[in-house]
Amino acid sequence: LHLWSRVSALIVKIRVMNKAIELKYSKFLALGLFLTTIIVVAGPISEPVNVPKMLSLSVFSFGAASFLLLKKKELMKLHNKYILIISVSFIFLAFVTTFFSKSPFSQNFYGIYGRNTGLLTYTGFLIIFMIVSNFTERQSLQYIFLAFIFAGVANISYGLIVQFFGDPIPWVNNYGALLGLFGNPDFAGAFFGMLSAAFLAFGSAFTTH
Repeated sequence: LHLWSRVSALIVKIRVMNKAIELKYSKFLALGLFLTTIIVVAGPISEPVNVPKMLSLSVFSFGAASFLLLKKKELMKLHNKYILIISVSFIFLAFVTTFFSKSPFSQNFYGIYGRNTGLLTYTGFLIIFMIVSNFTERQSLQYIFLAFIFAGVANISYGLIVQFFGDPIPWVNNYGALLGLFGNPDFAGAFFGMLSAAFLAFGSAFTTH
């Protein structure tokens, strides 16, 4: 009985430690997602939006990648094997395309100018996808959701400032429309569409409970 009590206490301690570790990673990742969404580097540079966002995404996604090493046993479970297989297949094909394409390597790796959705960016997205899909704590997902909401509030606030006081960012707006913190009205519109869906989901969950 005494041995069983010690084993039970050890199991509880391990679970508490795993929860604490996951919450630290989720906070780190949530901060990264928030900063990546809102970061804009105003100044005498040719690409004030996409390059800083790509850099921020890379730093935070690769910085949190060690979480997958801690979850390597969970990754091999049946319900996660499909995610692992799809992810590995995707990144393998991405690497093959990058190194064997006739296009310049820099273009394949960083992406074309004004988009920067190359191998580096997609690898960062994939790491985030795998990390979040292996979160087991509801609070971890809440941190990610709050980061999304706060990024939305930042973009809405920026839009209101532009509307009533003028654009504080000294970039050339050739679109004649609200750019948000994305430098492109199409990107801003897509983000606000996702944000609207998130607000609806949050409101529905709030009224249900």
